[in-house]
Amino acid sequence: MPQNRKKLLDLLIGNLSNVVVHDILCRAVENKDIASRYEKETENSFKISKKYREKINPKNTLLQIKDLDYIRTKTTTKAKSERKLLLSCERRLHTQGS
Repeated sequence: MPQNRKKLLDLLIGNLSNVVVHDILCRAVENKDIASRYEKETENSFKISKKYREKINPKNTLLQIKDLDYIRTKTTTKAKSERKLLLSCERRLHTQGS
């Protein structure tokens, strides 16, 4: 498991950041059809995150503090960079349309 631990942590972080970004998008979009797609993606990524978390550590035990700090830092960083990327793409679309 030690070789796979980092990979599982990275997969967990990727899905958690996906949850954060899609939740933000769901709240920001006015079109209900698009918002429902983001909501489904949020739920799906959250379910997958739970499975990775259970593979890293058994369900009834707590994650180690160092793992929690690593997950929190990486998830925050990844979600922020995704958000910045989305905003820059949106700005480009608005400037091209003008």
